[in-house]
Amino acid sequence: MRIAGRSEVLRDATGALTTGRSVMLYGPSGIGKSTIVDALAGHIAGTGVLVLRTVPAEVEAGLPYVVLVDLFAEVLPRTRGLASHLREALEVALLRAPGSSRPRDGLTVRIAVLELLRRLASETPVCLVIDDAQWVDEASAEVLSFAVRRLSGTDVTVLVAERVADNEPAAGRFCPSPMDSLVVEPLSYSGIAALLAEQDFGPLPRTAISRILEASGGNPLFAVELGRALAKRGGSLAQHEPLPVPDKLRALLSERLAGLDVATRQSLLLASAMARPSISLLARCHALPEDGLDAAERAQIIQVAADGGLSFRHPLLRELVYADATAGQRRAAHTSLMSTVDEPVERIRHLALGS
Repeated sequence: MRIAGRSEVLRDATGALTTGRSVMLYGPSGIGKSTIVDALAGHIAGTGVLVLRTVPAEVEAGLPYVVLVDLFAEVLPRTRGLASHLREALEVALLRAPGSSRPRDGLTVRIAVLELLRRLASETPVCLVIDDAQWVDEASAEVLSFAVRRLSGTDVTVLVAERVADNEPAAGRFCPSPMDSLVVEPLSYSGIAALLAEQDFGPLPRTAISRILEASGGNPLFAVELGRALAKRGGSLAQHEPLPVPDKLRALLSERLAGLDVATRQSLLLASAMARPSISLLARCHALPEDGLDAAERAQIIQVAADGGLSFRHPLLRELVYADATAGQRRAAHTSLMSTVDEPVERIRHLALGS
């Protein structure tokens, strides 16, 4: 197994799974969780483990038992040894048999899945692989949570990946004990450089890779799309020239900006041009809307610290705000900041970019 910049998490996850511990991977969208899950699932299957896998989707999250269908439909023939009422409940839940006039008993389905997993694990090691666990339908989630709490001591492990932004991951409820929780960190410069070198759009200069690392925040998906857009433009980038933001990434982020009024967008442009954005500096530029930047905070574009310091939720949001402005708007922003900032070096930078 080899994934650019991911040797450590692959080593830790493989070590856990091969010694009977479950693994929960978590991190933001685009950070590479699915790529890691694919590699681990293939490796595990190659060692003789029975891998049962699901990749739920947001549009299916309201469909009851759809994740159980993904996981267990192919092994239903191995339920023949289960008690008839358990087998019937599971077949009905997975839509492999017509339902009877009696309402389906949720407890019976839970016990049926538990007994099926115990039976499978008595024959061969089993690994449940759940990618995008945030979209597991609630009916399946309740069944899996019930089952895994009762699987300690069996040869069943779970590999689960969950998209998490600022909140704590919840997918641990799908993992039997013991479990290793591994955050998928942003890639370093060397990881981003190796990832970009693997792409089909040719080499990029080190300065461009550094800018891509900064703008992407180490997110592999963002980095590849930024690299591809830059390569289409020739690969070169002047020191203070904004990176081209491709439509694919623009669609992911522009919804947050769409509902903002002109005054708030102007404030964000000034903030994106600052070396160290702050509420006080925006106020000195007379660029603070009446409601402050509450709308931008609610839209998850920025966060404001207790001391008034301001930061964009993701570096790419800052890049998008700056790149979407016209050249004249960017010059005007730097001209305004030139007469407001105190540090001589930053003032010179704004003087150069505002001319």
